[in-house]
Amino acid sequence: MTEQIKIARLESLEFEDFKGLFLEILERIGYQKITTSSVQNHFVSATIKSGLKSNKDIFYLATDTLSGTNESKNVETISKELMDYSRENNCYSFFLVSTNYISTGFKKKVAFKSEGLALDFKDRDSLIRLIEEHHTDFWKHDDRLLINYENNFTESLEEDADLKKLKIFDEKYDKVLKIFIEPRIYSIGEDTESNKPTRRKINMSALCEEHESKIIAGDAGAGKSTLLKRIGQHYIESNRQSSSSKKNVPIYVSALDLIENEYDLQLTIEQHLKAFFDDSLEELAKVYRLVLLLDSIDEFSNDIQKSVLNKLEEITNTHDIRYILGTRNSEQILANTDKSEAKAYQIDKFNQDQIRKYVENFFPQNTSRAESLLDALRDNRILERLPITPLTLSLVSILYEERNFEIPATIADIYDNFNHLLLGKATVSSRIEFIDISFAQRILSLYAFELLHRDSHTPMTIDEFIVHFEKYFRNKSSNLGTDQLRKFLNHLTHNSGILELKDGKFVQFKHNSFLEYYAAQEYFKHERNDDREDELVENFFDPIWQNTSIFYGGMSRDMPGFLKKIIDKVQSANMFPQYFASVNGLGYLLQALYQTDNQLRRDGIKQAIETNLEAFELFKKLAHDEQVLFKNHKLPILSLINLTFFYENFNSIALKHPLEMCFNDYLSAYQADKLDVNSGYRALKVALTLNSPRLAAIEHLEKLIDETEITTNPYLSLIAHFAISLNENSNDELKKELKKSLSKNPKIVNKIQGASLSKMRFSPLDNIHPRRSVKLIVEGKTDVQIIEHAFMVLRNGERPYWNIDYPKHTESGGARAVGDVLNASISTINSTEYVIGIFDNDAEGQQMFNGHVKAFEVQEDCRIKKAQEFNVYGLKLPIPQRIAHYYNVKQSLNFFEIENYFSEEFLKENGKLKETGIPNVLEFSGSKSSFANKVTRITEKEVFRDFIDLFKLIDSITGEEIDY
Repeated sequence: MTEQIKIARLESLEFEDFKGLFLEILERIGYQKITTSSVQNHFVSATIKSGLKSNKDIFYLATDTLSGTNESKNVETISKELMDYSRENNCYSFFLVSTNYISTGFKKKVAFKSEGLALDFKDRDSLIRLIEEHHTDFWKHDDRLLINYENNFTESLEEDADLKKLKIFDEKYDKVLKIFIEPRIYSIGEDTESNKPTRRKINMSALCEEHESKIIAGDAGAGKSTLLKRIGQHYIESNRQSSSSKKNVPIYVSALDLIENEYDLQLTIEQHLKAFFDDSLEELAKVYRLVLLLDSIDEFSNDIQKSVLNKLEEITNTHDIRYILGTRNSEQILANTDKSEAKAYQIDKFNQDQIRKYVENFFPQNTSRAESLLDALRDNRILERLPITPLTLSLVSILYEERNFEIPATIADIYDNFNHLLLGKATVSSRIEFIDISFAQRILSLYAFELLHRDSHTPMTIDEFIVHFEKYFRNKSSNLGTDQLRKFLNHLTHNSGILELKDGKFVQFKHNSFLEYYAAQEYFKHERNDDREDELVENFFDPIWQNTSIFYGGMSRDMPGFLKKIIDKVQSANMFPQYFASVNGLGYLLQALYQTDNQLRRDGIKQAIETNLEAFELFKKLAHDEQVLFKNHKLPILSLINLTFFYENFNSIALKHPLEMCFNDYLSAYQADKLDVNSGYRALKVALTLNSPRLAAIEHLEKLIDETEITTNPYLSLIAHFAISLNENSNDELKKELKKSLSKNPKIVNKIQGASLSKMRFSPLDNIHPRRSVKLIVEGKTDVQIIEHAFMVLRNGERPYWNIDYPKHTESGGARAVGDVLNASISTINSTEYVIGIFDNDAEGQQMFNGHVKAFEVQEDCRIKKAQEFNVYGLKLPIPQRIAHYYNVKQSLNFFEIENYFSEEFLKENGKLKETGIPNVLEFSGSKSSFANKVTRITEKEVFRDFIDLFKLIDSITGEEIDY
């Protein structure tokens, strides 16, 4: 109610009404011995305790305008009455209280005329404040019976809340019950011209003004119950302002109300009213505008639904009562009553703005906490993985505050509570026939488990669904006969809010997360063995299976054996989608397993970092090959993409300790070898994550910059500077220090920022790579490009299991440089690593292979030499059988290079060839760089078929078995 309306209401009061109002206010303030005089009607005396004594106050009440044209008359009248009352009652202090404005001039004149009296003035503004504090009911209306009903309606709705029945609920979360974010409501109709369905957005106020009965549909947890209660309160509020002779009486009926009254709707309504009104329903409908707010009856069987709905239509038509019905399935409701003319509405899921408003209301005094939760929801992509409704947001917020962990650390807990509410345990009495939550859970978990194992997770038809479970339960003990089981399955399909009948035929889960959660339940409770667990591991790269694994882990929180298997699985990732699935999945799983040993979780983070770097390596190749999506990306941008993807998946309070363990390991390695840029980059990646606003552990980044040589590396300094600038924790001092170090190497910094990947990749600045135990050394940059690309084409995009590079820091080039690297590797290699130098099978390559690596022994295959006691190998390019004549016993007459693996026709089309003087032996003479760039755009396997000989030879050294 606006201030102007309140003023108008006060000023319109007759004197006796005002007097009655004021006496009630005095009583509520705590005054006693309140007396009035029939002779001196304007005066009220009352006593109030103050400390150890009681004070008597005298009030003079007025409704006249105490200013303007009548001012002089009122001054004379009132001052005379005050002076007379003072003499007769021996009192000298008065409160002058008016329903109107009291002007300053009036106050001065009355005080002057009432010399010797102490006057205190309370005009309409003061009176409004008193009413607000002590008698808010006054603003409603004059119907005392209805006011009592309205007060009880409002109080009872907060008590009747599903959330209160959950174990996680505490009195401190009563604030949740007061949060109301108006949902997005759409009226559902049909275009008269096109006969197509239409949707029109409507707000709650406009919806209440429409006089038809209504059916409001929304998914489980969408806030239908809360909306109905708020609609009831809206009708109560409108009673204050409406000039209509008929006031609104909202009647909220829940499923539990109906159960307690044997589903008798009329009896339920009458019980709601009889405590406040003596008249019958028929008489009340004549006096008031009754609005029946019927909460979901979705849990009831079809027969009970039909009975309730038919009675609803009968009552509302007989007594001219409107109703608003909330349901999960409006089609089901309409199918159960053929007489309804109710208008259909739909509640949409929360959008980003509504989510923000809800969270800010949950943390009203702590904006940083609200922002932290919103960041967690966004960063962990929970908005995509949960059906975001007021109910799920309530559960998320409560668990977030309770345990100080973001989702997905608590995602299984969220669904455990969600599950109880959706299946009706919290609201539906055991008196409902054949409803048993554990039995319903088992049906859902069995069905989810079945769909998980189906191709594309294709749902069953309703007939298949029923036959499947009839067969399953045929030889099992159950209180349900075949008919009852069929009824139950139909009920679960149509009424649970978890399953739905798609296209009237297919039984599917309303949200993929339901399938994943219930499938995880089946694994956790009924299929918990190594073979079944291995299924989850094997399919970890599939999104549905992966999310099932995360729910599965969250149900225990401590699964070291399962985590070890997943880490091994992630280690086997070798393709673009697998890299992203691995990092994303490990990030979620390690949070869900927050009670698992931190050293093991540290290992999981390290594996995620390596897999993340595999993706980085692939990014660099795609940018180098000028693939469309990455054509203009520079190395720093790709580095930031790589850092950000890790940051988003591991920026979690639940991972802070294992992240710190990782950082310490990488930091120690970098401090031990200041040239170990790979360890420096890994330490930087973790430090930047720990530096997030959520983890707020800036000391690690400070330590990395202060206690290592990172500022002497232009590439790492540049990446760190970019990343810190993008972070909300600005760290100005660190930025200054990094900027200072960058200013010392302007040429290198400009090159890193401006050079294309074609120039940067395989350059000395491109020295951050995933760690692999096998490293290939070839003669030149184009050899690297061609060999790597050939492997990936032959393996359908799979990344090689080896790293490949060429000598960059030696004065000599080509085959001699390869030999130098092999000789140097003998003193640096460890027992688990392989270094394989690949020589062209031409004159220079054979010379270096035969003479430069003298400490190496020729193996059974004469194209391979090995260093004694070390896994350091030299390898001559094997010549394909189709051109076996390229091999010549005389060393100087050999011309076979990498380019010769391609057909003569291909080489003529894409490069240049020249005669060698030997019949049918041609030498490549075109630009190797241009040729390699063309080759890396080709994806036909047949073009690279002859490279299989080379890859098989490499595999024979490493012991790998790969099918090309």
